[in-house]
Amino acid sequence: MAREELILKLQMLEQRAEERRQQIGETDRQIEEMMQLRMSLERLESSRGKEILSALGRGVFLNTKVNDDKVFVNVGRKVLVRKTFKEAIEILDNQLEGLEAMKSELMNGVEEINLKLYELLEEAQKAEKEN
Repeated sequence: MAREELILKLQMLEQRAEERRQQIGETDRQIEEMMQLRMSLERLESSRGKEILSALGRGVFLNTKVNDDKVFVNVGRKVLVRKTFKEAIEILDNQLEGLEAMKSELMNGVEEINLKLYELLEEAQKAEKEN
């Protein structure tokens, strides 16, 4: 394999690995966000009839009293469905399971790419020694 061709293949593989690593980072962010949401739902469930401090975003909070045992869940296309806290948590758990599976696939992809990179580098070293 020509040196230029080898360098091009190495660069392409490294770019693919970097893309996968970025996707893993985004998946980790989504998992963390969903875990925080899950903990919030658990807190809300145990706070029925109590006053709590609710985060509205960007450091803005509101004192609220939890009077309901259901939340609205977006099921797609801006359709909201009322679910109990437990049902909402189950939905989150299913989504988390999917994200974890996706992350695992991405990590396996990075490992495969790294293996190919290693093989190409070995091939390059052999070619260099022969010349």
